Amino acid sequence: MNRQEMLLCLDNIQQQIDRLRTIIQGSDHDVEQDVEKPQQNPTEIQQEDIRPSREVQFRDRIRSLLRLASSSSSEEDNLAGLRKIIHSDTSSSDVALGRLQRFNFSRLKQQYSQYLLDANDFDSFTIEREEKRGFSDIVEYKVFVLANVRKPVPLTFRKDPKHDQWMIYSFSL
Repeated sequence: MNRQEMLLCLDNIQQQIDRLRTIIQGSDHDVEQDVEKPQQNPTEIQQEDIRPSREVQFRDRIRSLLRLASSSSSEEDNLAGLRKIIHSDTSSSDVALGRLQRFNFSRLKQQYSQYLLDANDFDSFTIEREEKRGFSDIVEYKVFVLANVRKPVPLTFRKDPKHDQWMIYSFSL
């Protein structure tokens, strides 16, 4: 669970506490009548209530990709890192993931700092624009990241049914 998800959980819990406090303080009769019975364990959090927005997911994946590109990790560690942020259509195929690592990722390892305003802050990139594209039952977004020495460069995101999140489908950084 990332920081934003935890904050959303805390907000949800605080709202429930405030509601309960109002019920308890404003009533002399049996409180159990007014309190809704939880339909699930209160410690369980519904995933849909805390799922980060599409834009947050895009930024998280780009940040992770740039951080991974800056690291001096082994080839195996790089592959493991890519599998966490790349769409399952690509990450489940060793051949496709190998090509992505050999060509796109190896180029990004040399150029990652071109996308950052501060080379030590992996969140200092700028998304210039997003373009939504759809065909048949697939929706994807091309997200263009500014570079300091060339035109903005796209990453393509698709919703991954395996993770129910937006994952990087391809990138040309």
